[in-house]
Amino acid sequence: MRELDDLFLIILAIVGVISIFSTHYLLFFSSIIFILLIYLARFWNKEIFTRFNVKRNLSREHVVIGEKLDYKVEVENNKIMPVLGIIVKDKVSEGIEFVNQNFEEKVPGNNFIIFQDVFSLRWYEKVKRSYDIIPKKRGYYSFGKGNIFYSGIFGLYKNQYIDQDYAELIVYPKILEAKNLEVDLKHIFGTTAAEGWIHKDPLNSVGVRPYESTDSIKKINWKSSARHASLESNVYKPSYDKEVHIFLSTLTLKEWWLGINKNKLELLIIYAASIVNHAIDNGYQVGIYSDGRLKKSSSFLDIKAAKGSIHKEKLLSSLAMLQEGDKNIFANILFKKKKTIKAGSTIIVLLAIVNEEIIKILNQYRKKYNLSLIIIGKGDNRLEKLQGVKIYKVNGEEDWDEIEKMGLV
Repeated sequence: MRELDDLFLIILAIVGVISIFSTHYLLFFSSIIFILLIYLARFWNKEIFTRFNVKRNLSREHVVIGEKLDYKVEVENNKIMPVLGIIVKDKVSEGIEFVNQNFEEKVPGNNFIIFQDVFSLRWYEKVKRSYDIIPKKRGYYSFGKGNIFYSGIFGLYKNQYIDQDYAELIVYPKILEAKNLEVDLKHIFGTTAAEGWIHKDPLNSVGVRPYESTDSIKKINWKSSARHASLESNVYKPSYDKEVHIFLSTLTLKEWWLGINKNKLELLIIYAASIVNHAIDNGYQVGIYSDGRLKKSSSFLDIKAAKGSIHKEKLLSSLAMLQEGDKNIFANILFKKKKTIKAGSTIIVLLAIVNEEIIKILNQYRKKYNLSLIIIGKGDNRLEKLQGVKIYKVNGEEDWDEIEKMGLV
């Protein structure tokens, strides 16, 4: 292309020389103007992306499904040379819908769409634009690392570069309000504790006292005992916080080698998110564990019990990025966690497939915890072996994006 341009310039120069000797001055000046325009277009094309920036951000970084927000694009030309006809094309993860669909382009066979808009800026100008978007699925979304295109003055040259700036969005699972949970949550969580201390916090020692024969050996403060030449026990500050631990299995088909029932997985996650939302808002400490893996990190979902708005955001963000995990390890997770969860805690197990190994471990849980089991789907689960466990069944056939109530029965 550059060689053809140079050849064209040589031809124009020859035409100019011949025209001036043949006194065709109009042709001479025309050839000079064309030569200048070509050099100007070359210079413009070379410098077009110098001191030129694109920034992307969102009005919120965490939203729930169906909640409208703004995708904001800021384009800045920080030089004296104007920038005309810049085309910004951003990759946007599939699952986002632009309210004005003129700005989006579907890409068949890919897991993304293309956002596109055209900008023209004068010298030292900054242009900001907002676009209404609506997320249709839970998950992690990326906007940007887009291609910036320039068609050049008079269309003589074209240029492009890949901009590395991007924005991120976490879309929470669908969350159902407490009034739409067709089950008495007090029945699941257990009765509200009477006023007073119900647990001792082993991490919060407030002093020592003389050892008593009923004290556990683990309570002995050996340093203090050695210093006073007599056995002394630690005194712990009690804790009033009740703990809720949620276990979620991503196995949705007995014939696991056939893949996954995506609708059942989404229902499991919706139920987990709704219970998390209610429990945190009512002051419970909540932990969650799953055989599913988290997108981007590929680690298992394993979050210890805590409370507060920041912890709630962490739990919901993790559920937003939860994907199908390893097969047949859920029972193993239940077994390991039984050693770390304190007695009397509320345990809620969400799953679609119940096997003999899981039943065996749940029968151990019911002796130590307030245990509830929520089952998605109409499987031939042998539940008669789970005596004394609160069991709730969900049809599992209703599409996850149409469900308005938690139809527990």
